[in-house]
Amino acid sequence: MKKLYLLLIIIAPFILKSQCTEGEYEILLQTTTGEWAEEMSWQIFDNQGNELLSFQGEDNDQEYSDVICLPAGCYAINASDSYGDGWNGGLLEVSSNDGIDLEFTETNDSFVSNESLFISPENGYGFYTLLSINYDLECQWTYVGCTDINASNYNSNAIIDDGSCYYPDCAEGETLVIIETQTGDWASEMTWDLYNYEDWTSPNPSATASFQGNNNYQNTTTQICLLSGCYMFMGVDLYGDGWQGGAIEMTINNQEYGPYEVEESFGYFTFEIDIKACNWEFPGCTDSSAYNYNEFATIDDGSCLSPLIFNWDKIDREYLLYMPPGIQENAPLVFVFHGYSGSAIDIMEYCGMNDIADENGFAVCYPQGTQDDWGNNFFNVGYDFQNNIEIDDVSFIVALAEYLQEIHQLSTVNTFSTGMSNGGDFSYLLACQASGTFRAIAPVAGTMMEEIYNNCNPIESVPIFETHGTDDDVTYYDGDPQNEDGWGVYLDIPTIIEYWVNQNNLSNLLIDTIPDNITWDNSIIERHIYSSENSTNEVWLYKVINGGHDWPGSWGGNMDVNISEEIWNFFNQMSLFDELSNLENKPNQPEKSLVNTIDVLGRKSINTGLQLHIYDDGSVEKKYIIK
Repeated sequence: MKKLYLLLIIIAPFILKSQCTEGEYEILLQTTTGEWAEEMSWQIFDNQGNELLSFQGEDNDQEYSDVICLPAGCYAINASDSYGDGWNGGLLEVSSNDGIDLEFTETNDSFVSNESLFISPENGYGFYTLLSINYDLECQWTYVGCTDINASNYNSNAIIDDGSCYYPDCAEGETLVIIETQTGDWASEMTWDLYNYEDWTSPNPSATASFQGNNNYQNTTTQICLLSGCYMFMGVDLYGDGWQGGAIEMTINNQEYGPYEVEESFGYFTFEIDIKACNWEFPGCTDSSAYNYNEFATIDDGSCLSPLIFNWDKIDREYLLYMPPGIQENAPLVFVFHGYSGSAIDIMEYCGMNDIADENGFAVCYPQGTQDDWGNNFFNVGYDFQNNIEIDDVSFIVALAEYLQEIHQLSTVNTFSTGMSNGGDFSYLLACQASGTFRAIAPVAGTMMEEIYNNCNPIESVPIFETHGTDDDVTYYDGDPQNEDGWGVYLDIPTIIEYWVNQNNLSNLLIDTIPDNITWDNSIIERHIYSSENSTNEVWLYKVINGGHDWPGSWGGNMDVNISEEIWNFFNQMSLFDELSNLENKPNQPEKSLVNTIDVLGRKSINTGLQLHIYDDGSVEKKYIIK
């Protein structure tokens, strides 16, 4: 499925009424767009650099209202114009009815009138206003400073540039190059590196200058002194869908060059200073039929990934297979399914499962879906808008699994399925209809379509591990009982988990929170582990609070875990003893004995509710007995 915005973006006129708690103040924000509204945007940050609210203009001459509740403290409003000519009549008014003490840095682009703060940039790309709300101490904005990594005073903590960057003067024989980088949507995916020819052709190339996007629609200017020679910008988009309005422009000896843009994953732009053009060589895949064909590559580096073919039901189906070096006979087999409109190569590149396979010795298969009437790859789970497409993907995958198990001597016992979005939906279908082939599944941002749920009848109990964001705006955590989005009716995540808990006859529930080691992702993971003393099967739910439609540990989502590692950990624990390999994959753990079971008041255990299990090694586990 195509990615959608994960930030709170205001795109239509509306009025929200706040419900501020004690100690919070109601802040009113009135935005008026002028001409070229789509160039206008703003964000509010707290004093730790966390984005609290954002606005992206769309229609000219419109008014938008919003309310946010803020405690006393220090804040910053970052205003941007993607074209660089100001807001063209656009205006942001900040006010409050709570009688707050509002202090701010007055600039040419901000002023006070009638107890309201007005921000209306007249020219340029980026502007910021620092303010404090009922705060008695002096504010320290550690995230405001020089954001240019190439400057002498670069501040690695800064996310808002205050124009303070300074650069060393060019020495004799050097030429000043001014580089302007404009980010677009999904700025964090935009990067570039600048290389000279000599460094590029060395065994370990090092960049002369670099850029990593941060805020959307922000202009960053850097200066660099270069000697005579050949140079190249290597532009990359981490997601592979281009820079989404981002571009590079540069000025050399008062002559402007560009703009240069990246359309997909990669692009390069060369220039020379006082020298003739050089013959650049780019290693990569030169086979146009390969999944990872690089149109810019001039030397084939042996990295081509060509699809393997498996003919099923008179259709040639494609897949990728990764076999780690030295893989053992009867090794586990993990299937990874891409999302709607995705591809085998895409999910292979961003999920990182091959690295996990290298460390743990299992094979990974990435099947490619077929194309629907709109040209999008998919696995058939009965979406409404696809008008009853008759593609039997379950039979295809079961046949492919049996083929790979036989040809490559892989385990027939420990074969697993995971996938993103549509690939997660399909994993649930496999659990219902192919439980004899797949030992366990681990959907990410997946769901059960109502028809699949109503007809689910697994012949074997299947352990389940679902990872899902509560703010997923593609596959809703609360389901879509009215088919508002057109995919078809599908269930909410709690109902799905309850179904599989009952299928596996589990009675214990352990809930905890994974340490929030990465705070800037604005999400935490609440872990639910269902188990039973009478079964080795478990059901896991990683509930990503404030998480979106993404693969944790990869692009754009929660970064507290590498979900691919967590998925393998689950598969490994759910693995069955395989007589052929004489190996039980479940990790060895020191034995411990239960010595007491009490409730939260220290009383002897009751039959249901929250319990504390105390072991002879001193450890304590919280379990919630659900029946």
